[in-house]
Amino acid sequence: MGGTKLTRVVKIGAGCIEVSSSKSANLAAIELCVREAASQGVKLLILPECAVQGYPVGLGGADLDVYERQLREAEPVPGPATERLARLAAEHELELVVGLTERPTEPGSVGRLFNTAVFIGPDGVRARYRKVHTGGVEKCLWSRGADWTLVDSVAGKIGLLICYDLVFPETTRRLALGGAQLLAMSTAWTADTTPEGTFREGYELFTRARALENQVLLVSANLVGGEGPFYGHSRIVGPLGQVIAESEGPGIAVAELDVETEVLRARSRGWFGQVFLSDREPRAYEMLAQAVPELSRQ
Repeated sequence: MGGTKLTRVVKIGAGCIEVSSSKSANLAAIELCVREAASQGVKLLILPECAVQGYPVGLGGADLDVYERQLREAEPVPGPATERLARLAAEHELELVVGLTERPTEPGSVGRLFNTAVFIGPDGVRARYRKVHTGGVEKCLWSRGADWTLVDSVAGKIGLLICYDLVFPETTRRLALGGAQLLAMSTAWTADTTPEGTFREGYELFTRARALENQVLLVSANLVGGEGPFYGHSRIVGPLGQVIAESEGPGIAVAELDVETEVLRARSRGWFGQVFLSDREPRAYEMLAQAVPELSRQ
């Protein structure tokens, strides 16, 4: 585990890539994205959920190939894929976050898999986060993570989250209370298949609301197209909820920012100088940490 040198003004990127069921092709696509980001001067690059093995579209169906491929291609962390990406990070002197299906190596973990986001620097793997909120049929494949991950980056302290985690405000609030000034989300957010625009509207609202309510930056890196199909629109959202940069299709959303200054400005000048985290009244909502009966879906 290595350290990182904080640089006040840094270029941050959110990759928007299309992946498939071919791990080798996906790694090639990731490498192209990293090289393109480096050519633009990006020093912290966030990549989508399941970018290495591809998101397992078809979970919950009768096609067992979906499960078998993920089982076969899952990797430990560190492992071959992360080592390859660490060499790439060293070559271009940048840090990156990438999503993959992880095969854990801890005692008693045989047969388990995790949906994991890995933070990689030029010196190798520095941290990992295992998705806490697995939704719906994802539970058929991935075990739930148990802890939140905060890590020092070239842009400052960042908190890692994955896709469905975004739906739960407790996720980003916990990371912000831990000192995260930037929320780095890897996601495989689906495109809409209905005219109501449910998924599109959810993505637009959640990404901006989570940044605003915590007065931090949020970087969302999404898959695009493919078997999902996936929504794309990788974006960088400021601490006042404003979209600073976005890539609707394949590409990279890039912004050059002083993260600490952006956060301090939002908390001192925006909303009459009110700091939302400081004005909380935790005693008034203690029940939020308690389990509740399962609600009816009918």
